[in-house]
Amino acid sequence: MDFTLALQLPALSREMMLVIILVPLAMAVGFAFGLLYERWYQSAALQRASKRFEKLFKHVSGCLDKAERACSLLQRQTTQQKLTPSQSARLGDARESLLQQMTQLIDSPTGQPAATTAPTRSRAFRTPRWTKSPVDPRTDLPDFAAWELNLKKLHRSLSGTSATCGVLYIQLDHFSRLAGLNGEAAVNTFLRQTAAIALRKFRSEDLLCQATDDLLIGLLPEISRDDLRQTADRIRTELRNTDFVHPENGQQIFVTATFGCTTFTDTGCTLEELQDLLWQRGQTSLRTSPRHGRCQLREVHPDGSTQLIAS
Repeated sequence: MDFTLALQLPALSREMMLVIILVPLAMAVGFAFGLLYERWYQSAALQRASKRFEKLFKHVSGCLDKAERACSLLQRQTTQQKLTPSQSARLGDARESLLQQMTQLIDSPTGQPAATTAPTRSRAFRTPRWTKSPVDPRTDLPDFAAWELNLKKLHRSLSGTSATCGVLYIQLDHFSRLAGLNGEAAVNTFLRQTAAIALRKFRSEDLLCQATDDLLIGLLPEISRDDLRQTADRIRTELRNTDFVHPENGQQIFVTATFGCTTFTDTGCTLEELQDLLWQRGQTSLRTSPRHGRCQLREVHPDGSTQLIAS
């Protein structure tokens, strides 16, 4: 019975046999070619990336060689013309940035980003113990002589570190006119109020001095640019919202101030150069504000450019 059924089944044609054999064979060949193509593509992509990397490396290496030659030429020129404090500061900032980038590049040869750690310092920065005298009797703040003494201490503490320090300038607007209209006692009261506002926003390690009749200068050790700007802006905001009242007749007086800020690092300059640099930056940040409105805040960058900080 089984033999009879087998005789009745249709025989497979030659074409059907070829299809049965060739289809799996074609699939296997296609799969093999797919693997070969994928390997070739990956190999070609790696070669292209390697060539681009090699070109980039040669470009960076060439730029470093050019920078080295330029620095050598500039060094020879400095025997005839000395760098200004602002130029020294700009080169110092560029040196710190380049050193950090090169350190991260060399320490991570596999291409993995180096761990974000604090910049390597030859020694740790320590906030100096401020000198609080002599004082200005109008505000009981350290005066300009004390400012110079404390800047000397900060300059010494900053040497050999990678710390960033800040300076904040606060100048009462139209000081002479305020004094003429309201009297010296009243304007000194306004100055003390302004100083009190600043001190409330300062940290415990910050110092505020009275440099001139209308100018307060703050030293803020080891502070970032963002924190410095935020501190200045908080002082500006509170001053805007403060009611200044004449101490004798109780009349409300319109009092505003102009603000400036800047940061600096150890650039290897002398104390006298640092004093001139910070004073120049202060004048730069305060100079244009009276012509463009009150309660303005400008930051002076290490390259000498200024930026208006919106309120």
